[in-house]
Amino acid sequence: MSRFLLWSLPLALATTFVGSLPPAPASAQNLSRLSCADLWLDRNSRYAEVGYCFKGARGKANFGNAGCHRNESQARRAMTASSRRAVNRLKAEEIRKGC
Repeated sequence: MSRFLLWSLPLALATTFVGSLPPAPASAQNLSRLSCADLWLDRNSRYAEVGYCFKGARGKANFGNAGCHRNESQARRAMTASSRRAVNRLKAEEIRKGC
C-alpha cells in the first residue's frame, strides 16, 4: 500500500463519520449567539434524530415525518441524557430571547 493511501485512509474514515456525530453540546456561551431560528433548528433536530413525529407545519417542512414513530414523551426518553439537557437549555434560551 502506498504512503498516500496509508495516510488518506484515516482521513477518509474520519470525514465519513463526522457527519454522523451528534450536534455539539449546547453551552450557554454558544446559545446566546444563536438566532431564534438556529435555536429552534438545533432543538428540533435532536427530536428528529430519535424519530419524533412532528405535528406543526414548520417541523414537518424541515424534518418530514417519514419513518417517525414517537410522540414527545417517547422521543425525550429515547434521547441521551446529554441531548435532553441540551434540549432544555435550548428551550430556556428560546424563552429568554422571546422566540
